[in-house]
Amino acid sequence: MSDDLAYRFGFLCVTRGRAPEAVTQWHRLDLVGQDLFVHPESTVQSVATERGDTAIVVGDIFVAHGVSPLDELLLSIADGDRRPLEDLSGRFALFVVTAGEIVVLHDPLGSQALFYARSGGIAGSHAALVAETLGVAQSRRVRQYMALPEYKARKTRFLPGDLTLFDEVALLPPNNELHLRGARTSRYWPIHPVKDSSREEAFAIWDEYFTNYARFLAPRYSPVLGLTGGTDSRSVIASLHSKGIELRCETWDSMPIQERERIDPMVAHLRVNHRWLDLSHRVDSTRFHELRSAAKKAAGFTRGTPLLPALMDDRAGARDVFLYGHGSGVMRGSYSRLFKPWLPEDPLKRHYALYAGPNRKDASRAYETFTLEALRNFLNRANYGSELHGADIGDLFYWEQRMANWAALQIATFSVTMQSHAALNSRRLFSTFWGIPGEARSTKELNKDVMRHYDPVLAEL
Repeated sequence: MSDDLAYRFGFLCVTRGRAPEAVTQWHRLDLVGQDLFVHPESTVQSVATERGDTAIVVGDIFVAHGVSPLDELLLSIADGDRRPLEDLSGRFALFVVTAGEIVVLHDPLGSQALFYARSGGIAGSHAALVAETLGVAQSRRVRQYMALPEYKARKTRFLPGDLTLFDEVALLPPNNELHLRGARTSRYWPIHPVKDSSREEAFAIWDEYFTNYARFLAPRYSPVLGLTGGTDSRSVIASLHSKGIELRCETWDSMPIQERERIDPMVAHLRVNHRWLDLSHRVDSTRFHELRSAAKKAAGFTRGTPLLPALMDDRAGARDVFLYGHGSGVMRGSYSRLFKPWLPEDPLKRHYALYAGPNRKDASRAYETFTLEALRNFLNRANYGSELHGADIGDLFYWEQRMANWAALQIATFSVTMQSHAALNSRRLFSTFWGIPGEARSTKELNKDVMRHYDPVLAEL
């Protein structure tokens, strides 16, 4: 039971005959000598070109930009063109089968995490599932690193680079694809330099994105969001609310008093179904404990024992999807050297400064050595030496490391209770906001401007 919850909405592509017991009751697809196992609650769709090349999507996918039908875009991808990926969003993994080779990609943010065996031939939705398939134990070195005081002092904990708690299992960075049999990665994005854009152009792309996202959500899901005083989730709420999407909101009681005082007026204004969650509450039931254990495993044992998914389970419906406000930091340039000119120019030193933060000044040799090694390997496997078309590597690092590791695993923990998405998840959206000149894109005023456009009252609460 706990495995089925931990790997909910998951998948595993494995050499025939090597499937672990956890997936034997899942749906199975034949991929040229490989078996693709898909959790019964996951959606699957596929297209094939005239010459037999195939694109298979596992999970939620929709056309976020433009007017081309989804099948047409998928056929182009199966034919080797990666440009259509700029117009797609959702939470998905994409398997492309061409001339006997299997290539695996995922959604823009990597919100559907994708892990693979460094030895090749195995890729899946959860690090623990890939490790179980390989029959390997947790890494002693990584556990020792996580026990270091510098790591434990981090406000936001996630492993550096593409590390997992298993030495033989790696995380695929977004904007890279995995050539499955040889476990080789290659970068396919950025595909062109960032173009200058105005705030009006950026808002037009934002509106197009949420118009299409709302069309995707309406017949399938009942969105649930965390209602806070922050701008990220409120800008998402304002956008979807304006598109006629009915929302349910939850708020947990760990916020400052000033922020708490804004919640009730927002609920009254939005007229949404809302409740407060007490983070000190525990339920002495088998289901509650199973959910917490499953969420811990879903995150590859790197996020403690999550509580929120279990607390929200009693109201979770079959159509519910939890929407995170993840993605705003990518647009704002949270790690960009444009707004942090003190950052080192050297990619490795810059990545270390951004990951380690102030702790690096007094870090032990063990912490520094391990972190630098992990980031050096990440830069290699994420192909930072390939053509980046002038993109700020700080922007890419925030996206491809922080979002793909910390945010994606947070999403995985919620999936034990309900489907989960990153609400801001579009390459075209990100790159358009990158083109806004000066410091305009680095402040949260952009999010407030979005709110003012859709809901002026909410923006000022």
